[in-house]
Amino acid sequence: MRVFMPVVNESTLKRALQEGQIVPYFQPLVDLSTGAVSGFEVLARWLHPERGLISPMEFIPVAERTGLIGELTGALLAQASIAATAWPKNLTLSVNISPLQLREVSLPERIRTAVQRGGFPLSRLILEITESALLEDLSPVRPITEELKSMGVRLALDDFGTGYSSLRYLHALPIDELKIDAGFVRSMTYQRESRKIVAAIIGLGRSLHLATVAEGVESQAQADMLRALGCDIGQGWLFGPPIAEDQAGHSLVRRTEMQTADRDSPGMPPEVTLGLEALPGDRLAQLQAIYHGVPAGLCFVDTNLRYISLNQRLAEISGIPASEYLGRTVAEVIPDMFKEVEPYLQRALSGEVITDLEVHRTMPNEVEQRTYLVSYQPARDEANEIVGISICSIDITGRLRAEQERRESEAAFSVIFENAPIGMALVDLEGQRLRSNQALRRILGYTEQELEGISFPELTHPEEGEAETALYAELISGKRNHYEIEKRCLHREARFVWIRQAVSRASAPGGRHYAIGVIEDVTDRKTAEESLRHLSGRLLKAQDEERRRIARELHDSVSQMQAMASLNLARVSTEDLSEEDRSALINCKVLMDASYRELRAVCYLLHPPLLEELGLESALKIYVEGFTQRSGIAVHIDVELGLAHLNIELELALFRVVQEALTNILRHSGSDLAEIRLTLDEFLVLEIEDRGQGLPKGSETDADCICQLGVGIVGMRERIRQFGGMIQLLSADPGVIVRVTIPEASCRA
Repeated sequence: MRVFMPVVNESTLKRALQEGQIVPYFQPLVDLSTGAVSGFEVLARWLHPERGLISPMEFIPVAERTGLIGELTGALLAQASIAATAWPKNLTLSVNISPLQLREVSLPERIRTAVQRGGFPLSRLILEITESALLEDLSPVRPITEELKSMGVRLALDDFGTGYSSLRYLHALPIDELKIDAGFVRSMTYQRESRKIVAAIIGLGRSLHLATVAEGVESQAQADMLRALGCDIGQGWLFGPPIAEDQAGHSLVRRTEMQTADRDSPGMPPEVTLGLEALPGDRLAQLQAIYHGVPAGLCFVDTNLRYISLNQRLAEISGIPASEYLGRTVAEVIPDMFKEVEPYLQRALSGEVITDLEVHRTMPNEVEQRTYLVSYQPARDEANEIVGISICSIDITGRLRAEQERRESEAAFSVIFENAPIGMALVDLEGQRLRSNQALRRILGYTEQELEGISFPELTHPEEGEAETALYAELISGKRNHYEIEKRCLHREARFVWIRQAVSRASAPGGRHYAIGVIEDVTDRKTAEESLRHLSGRLLKAQDEERRRIARELHDSVSQMQAMASLNLARVSTEDLSEEDRSALINCKVLMDASYRELRAVCYLLHPPLLEELGLESALKIYVEGFTQRSGIAVHIDVELGLAHLNIELELALFRVVQEALTNILRHSGSDLAEIRLTLDEFLVLEIEDRGQGLPKGSETDADCICQLGVGIVGMRERIRQFGGMIQLLSADPGVIVRVTIPEASCRA
């Protein structure tokens, strides 16, 4: 039985268009630098109900001959545009346009109508024009292409390099892309001429700012070579065959998953990359810029040891003009050095790579000998034959001089450091001790080797360790550049010595940071201060005892005198007196009472009344009552319960602080209100606060404030130190707070 297959003719093609048998297939276009899909080329396929898939080679010529090509292109574009609306917004669509259509004035409007039917942006559409089919007369084509460009459509020149007038088309038409013919791409990995043509087309595209698309990419070697040459887009079976609309979405997902692997691909083997005969023009410009801009003398000599090229830096280094090099041999240019360098040149011509060779030479009109670091690199052609030598010469005289100066400076520093009369240590900011001098070793009693394995925190007394750790952390972080501290360090003989340590942050070339410590032994001073404090404490105690004795004797004497005077006045008042005498008697009694109160106030200043018998709280209340009557300053006392059993010496010291603070308020503050607060928890805290004019202006430190507010407060500071406490002056805004803080353990009797 004979089967008759339908013939492709105008009638069957027209029916196929009406019934929607002409459908788009999509072949991916891949960005060679990232591996991502950048778009699809739309290819026409005829899905015949009887013959199946009919090749475009059969029906496209029929469509062009019968005038159906415009209708076919419109139907294909409309279907592709609808399909592409669901894809990422960066993807493009490329469609082939018949040369016959380029003569139709209605082509731009047909394109606009077909694409807008699917809602696809014209700016993402690329129309491909086949170079080999373009007309000799481009005058009717130019206005049509310009109108397409004004709509936002991009134009690509397909099968570039296979026609005869390629450059004329580039000059005459507003082309955006060059598509490299698949024949050149398939043979470029093994045919030198194809590789040169591909490299030339890519270089031309780069120089004209045109994208380049390689068709027919079938192997990874081809893709790697194209990427190395600078080609932008690849298309071919390596990335995927033409596929139907329902498969294109899956292809996008699969290609996205492969993108990372493609990007991390090891790429071309070194021998393939180095074997490329031609590079794009911009790469040549880059190499020339490097050649002439590098701070080293470069030249190339051929196998006859004749200079072929050199950069200006070599002429400057040698002091010989560049014009005297070219075309002449090494022996002719530097006859005085030729015998020295000839063996290295011959070794390089035999294939040996020679690097880091130091050559010494005294230049004309110079006294100092200069040193150059020279390397000889054999140059090979594509057949791996040596064609010459690349010579690199770097003047390292300055570097060697700087290294010598650095060594001399380090030696001088080492002598000064080691023999300094004060202790010194150099530590990096990671805590590693680098070196110590003999003065420091003498202070601490350790050997140099022992100190290298010990960190400062290990030697620091626990009471000062926390404070220095915080300061050192700020030094490491860069929050501070310097700090000073007095602390106790563990001597090798298991005793503590007092040192004063000044630490500064320093930076060395290369970005490494160090801490430089200057250490002074202050044990003798600290011992003297401790003795002075002890003596001061004894003097203060003796002073308190004497004041207590005088106050009691004066108090008792005044009390007896008041009692006797009161009895005498009472007896006199019973006698018959005149009005004048009785008035004088009353005035005498008032004057006597006032004198008694003043004398009692003097006693209170010498020693708190009944402090031992009644305790601190009662003594304060008695004192404050008299102070308020004399000064007119209202004083509020807030004393926490549970203070009845304080150390009697401490109670006396706290009472004295209150006395001095209230006296300063009366003399300096101008406040009519004061408050005394006394609490006890982990620390005993006494605060005397006023609402006056505040701290004196210009007082930069706590010590300045205390000195300006009264000598008495300075004396109280030493009393409080005997109990491990301190006095602070704080701003109360307005006013001043005198605060005493003492550890609870020092407070009990």
